[in-house]
Amino acid sequence: MRHLKIILILAVVILSVTACNINSLYPLFSEDEPTVKVDGLLGEYSDDEVSFKFTLVDTLSIKTSKNKMFPDYRSKEESAFYAIDIEHKGEEVIYSGRVGKINDDYYINLLPKKYEIKNGFLNINLTPMNTFAKLDVYKDSIRLSFIDFEWFGKAIEKSKVRLKYREINDVVLLLSETKDLKRFVAKYGDEAFTEDMVLYRKKRDNNEKQNN
Repeated sequence: MRHLKIILILAVVILSVTACNINSLYPLFSEDEPTVKVDGLLGEYSDDEVSFKFTLVDTLSIKTSKNKMFPDYRSKEESAFYAIDIEHKGEEVIYSGRVGKINDDYYINLLPKKYEIKNGFLNINLTPMNTFAKLDVYKDSIRLSFIDFEWFGKAIEKSKVRLKYREINDVVLLLSETKDLKRFVAKYGDEAFTEDMVLYRKKRDNNEKQNN
């Protein structure tokens, strides 16, 4: 139980800027799956509290720490990966983002890859957790829709959803494997993913444009 509490620390940036309290031990899209490139996604987006910067790379090899528990993130497929730099209240975490389509909707799986842990002993007890959301891309904004925590609780009570999970201090950790997560998203994507975060594209000033 203590270990489960510790591993949830790594979701602090996303949890602090949304009402999303649901993370997953397994990713929504496995490392063997090619990542879908989404037109118009690249760039920086923000609201009053948080900023997301999306960068496209062929293979993502951000070294998370000297700890061998966290190997470089690579795919067997030569496909696109997203490095996502998230800043909130002075804290910065770099995530890997893997995008896929389920029922014609885009979904993105976020996994922490580079972060600062000041306590070296604590670092050996940490395991990054996955967070996933429905992704909508517009001309000047993006919308990330996470699983609604209240909806999930009611669905569990009614035995509507049969995913394996543990709940620790009002945070849900999904324990079901990737194939089961996909079945869940395919069946309940429209009604479960309603916890929205809308971010607006940052407009570059003239100095930035000249430097690029």
